[in-house]
Amino acid sequence: MDNFLKKSISYASGFIGLKKDDVILASYPRSGNTWVRFFLCNLVSLKEWNGESVDFEVLNRTMPEFGVNNLMKEWTHETIPRVVKTHKKCWPIFRNKRSILILRDPRDVMVSYYHYKKDRKGEFEDEFSEFVRSPEFGLKSWFEHYDSWRDYADLTIEYEDMRENDLEEFSKVIDFLELPLEKGIVQEAADRASIENVSTAEKDENKNESPDAQFTRNGSTKQWKKYFKQKDLEYYQRLKNHYGLETY
Repeated sequence: MDNFLKKSISYASGFIGLKKDDVILASYPRSGNTWVRFFLCNLVSLKEWNGESVDFEVLNRTMPEFGVNNLMKEWTHETIPRVVKTHKKCWPIFRNKRSILILRDPRDVMVSYYHYKKDRKGEFEDEFSEFVRSPEFGLKSWFEHYDSWRDYADLTIEYEDMRENDLEEFSKVIDFLELPLEKGIVQEAADRASIENVSTAEKDENKNESPDAQFTRNGSTKQWKKYFKQKDLEYYQRLKNHYGLETY
């Protein structure tokens, strides 16, 4: 089966299989979606799997993504409702579902996404300034994504706040999902899902990869200061003014 057909089937299963009780976890790529999914998957593990270790294989097998996984499959876990990942804009099919939007400083997103596309995927060869202007990957794409979601997301959490206090932000997700979970379970799931722990596990699995080629990089904030030239900042500011972004 070729990739186009497989993708078409996956999207069809998404449109047909998305249920009213599903929760959409939306973000632009490289904004913390995987981090939140690791946290949620660890909640399932601690409550239902006797604390089985959660790696990328377990995560992707358990926590579905719209257009990737078969949403026709029954959700068998009682700990959390089915939380469906997407990097898509806010399509009409998402608007009658509960949704969580994860935001990250778009300038840091560009740095992380640049390394992901260039070093891990080999899908971009030009310099960073060209990347931020890419119609497909760059800043304008980020702003269009943000603009589509900001009036529809029921809960918005910021990556920088998660870096500052992940337990507090994850607790907002727990409250939003109305989950009756013990504080100790939430804390342990947050500890297991930390960027440092996930990054270490990935390094152990892929010992020959360079740091920039890893899916999980260092997760730091304000790294954009080392990459953005003045012309890039001016371009960012124009987009920020146009779309009315008040943060970052």
